[in-house]
Amino acid sequence: MIVSRREAAYSLHIFFSLILGLLFRFAKVKHNKKYVFSLIGMFQIICFCGVEGLHFVVMVVVATWMIKSNFFKNPRIVFVFCFGYRVFFSSFIYIGLPRNENNLANGLMLVATLKMIVVAYEVMDFRTVSRNGETKESYRTLGVLILAKEPSTLDIYCYMTCYCGLFTGPIYKYRTYHDMLVSTYQPVTKIVMRKMKEALLVAGLCSLVFYNLNINYFEGINAYSDSLIIRILHIYPIGLALQVRFNIIWILAECGCVLIGLGMYPVKSKPVPGQGPTHIFDEKSKMPDYNFDTIMNSKLYGVLQPVMWKAVRDWNCCVQWWLAHFVYQSNIFPRRLKAIRALVTLFMSGLWHGVKPGYLTYLLFPYVAFFERRCISFKNHYLQSQLSQKIYLKIHWLFVTLLCTESFFICFYMLDLKLIWNFLVATNFACLISPVIMMCLCELCKLFLKSPEEKQKRE
Repeated sequence: MIVSRREAAYSLHIFFSLILGLLFRFAKVKHNKKYVFSLIGMFQIICFCGVEGLHFVVMVVVATWMIKSNFFKNPRIVFVFCFGYRVFFSSFIYIGLPRNENNLANGLMLVATLKMIVVAYEVMDFRTVSRNGETKESYRTLGVLILAKEPSTLDIYCYMTCYCGLFTGPIYKYRTYHDMLVSTYQPVTKIVMRKMKEALLVAGLCSLVFYNLNINYFEGINAYSDSLIIRILHIYPIGLALQVRFNIIWILAECGCVLIGLGMYPVKSKPVPGQGPTHIFDEKSKMPDYNFDTIMNSKLYGVLQPVMWKAVRDWNCCVQWWLAHFVYQSNIFPRRLKAIRALVTLFMSGLWHGVKPGYLTYLLFPYVAFFERRCISFKNHYLQSQLSQKIYLKIHWLFVTLLCTESFFICFYMLDLKLIWNFLVATNFACLISPVIMMCLCELCKLFLKSPEEKQKRE
């Protein structure tokens, strides 16, 4: 498989992040870390983005001015501006403005949009708590740790240009970044080696698929000449390879964060991706047991989750936290309208990725979840033995969860509406029909099985 210029640029960025992390760790760099990390980040923006890096400068400068200005007291204004500028940037191809798809400007804007919105809410949270104390008006749902002091304009610039995760993520809060600057280096050899082994495992899996199969199989003639079974069987390895190859970049990016101590918190604080600690702990105490779950972008074995919604939560975890906190849990829609909240969240996720049809395949997840919920309800109420439940979950995972997930990832990879339609036609809409068939089979089985409630009534 030929490596594109953009993939080569991502590889260089990850490689230099790892090398720099090792150098900083061996040199025990303590002073002026934020300026060094920021200068390296700005240098990478110039090298990997060129002129299009100016869009990043415009968004950061304007959003920072909004945060520090007394005229904009609601962080939602920063949210609207940053997200709107992100959509504007990804729409260049439709409005005739020049755009180079081979550089890393798109990845830069993806990460910068979320980080800029996060720091806006953190600053407003700090101001609210400082002024009113712990009140319901506080935005303090970003974790148990709030800012010790309000960051200056220069602090926000340094946070936004920190080289670690600049183009790839993970998404981390300003408080997480600040804690990294003041923390001391801890032994991380075991953690880094474990993550490197995971990256090698995923790389080997991808290489095996790319070497034996045509990754663009569904764009060629064979997608129509082969039998339907062969076409559907191609969904599993191709979709899985397209999905997990993102894990290679994310795992290596996590290694770069681990090397400089970004996202390191005590295990007893129970940190979660993106948010950080969820339990209060003594910040001055020693840190005998710690982990880096705060910057964990994906769970490698999440693809084995039997239910689609659980598999989705284990994918791009930091962004999942951001979407759940800033979109799904917002008070724009009433709490009872969960379906609308889910649709809006998935739509915002697709829009954040870019203005292309492939990204809107996220909207198909609620469709699958509707039928999946009925199937899981059948499993919980009509299958009483653990063995029967395990067998059912394996079948459900193979023919619904995995088939639908990998089909959606293929659509995500294709992007073009015509190619997506051809793929769905070539597979006879298997990803849309399989949840319906599984639900119908479950309903049919209900005619021959009795739930515990029915047995109790008869007794």
